Amino acid sequence: MPVISRFRVFFVGSVLIALSFLCATAAESAYDHSERGLFAFRDKRFADAAREFETVKKLDPAFPDVDLNLGMSLFQAGDYRAALGPLTRARGAHPDSPQVLLALGTSLARTHQPAEARRVFEEFVRVEPDTAAMHVFWGDAYASQNQVDKAAQEFRRALELDPKIAAAHFSLGVLALGRRDLEAAEKEFQAELADHRGDIQAQYHLAFVWLKRQKTEPALRLLDQVIKEKPDYAEAHYSLGKALVERGEVARAVEHLEAAIRLKPEKSYIHYELGRAYMKTGRRADAQREFQLTRKLKAAELPQSDERRP
Repeated sequence: MPVISRFRVFFVGSVLIALSFLCATAAESAYDHSERGLFAFRDKRFADAAREFETVKKLDPAFPDVDLNLGMSLFQAGDYRAALGPLTRARGAHPDSPQVLLALGTSLARTHQPAEARRVFEEFVRVEPDTAAMHVFWGDAYASQNQVDKAAQEFRRALELDPKIAAAHFSLGVLALGRRDLEAAEKEFQAELADHRGDIQAQYHLAFVWLKRQKTEPALRLLDQVIKEKPDYAEAHYSLGKALVERGEVARAVEHLEAAIRLKPEKSYIHYELGRAYMKTGRRADAQREFQLTRKLKAAELPQSDERRP
């Protein structure tokens, strides 16, 4: 065989071996990330689990149950909008799964899509006629329609059937916030975290209540923890920044308020608070710019964000 032919065969063979190695490594990597994600989920570190399953999805979109695991992790982490896509795909693979239907319906309700949520709720009732999960489901449906007494009744019934059911204490805490009962809200959020310590939404809402009740130190520590777990949580950056302004830690406050603006530039209240912080640091021109944006945005702003800002 001529030298060039032998070289060509050697070269092509080497490329095929390398490609095979890379494919095997990618498959192993997807498996490894999935295992780490499952471990994090079992440990109730839901934001960490979601990041692992997002990596699995990138490496191998057809990896078994990646949408189910990613959707449930995002749901448990409180990122309801991000959970919608993978949960919808998981529903296609598991049409009669009450867990998927519960998570999808709740995510739809909490992202202000009541009509879609109701259709999923009805399917859930067909599959799971009288369980704690079903009552949480209906509680969310009533809450999304502002029928707070019926919602509270459903959440309490869910807890009677299963004292550790996810989201029931949290939702009762949100209802308590709505009637400005901070003591009751604090107890409900703490109860949620006792059994579901990785719930980012419950952590944030508890920190919010603590700030309102002048429990500033634990609130700031908890907000730092929330941001560490979910760096793109605009409301946590905002609440932490606002609290730091009140404490006189303005330079650090500016960092978090600017982060919140990058994540939610359409929110007037964040621009206003950043303007206040700029004024305290002597940046008057920047402050005036933020106040002007506040006035411009306020009229068109939605009454609450997808994160259900308290």
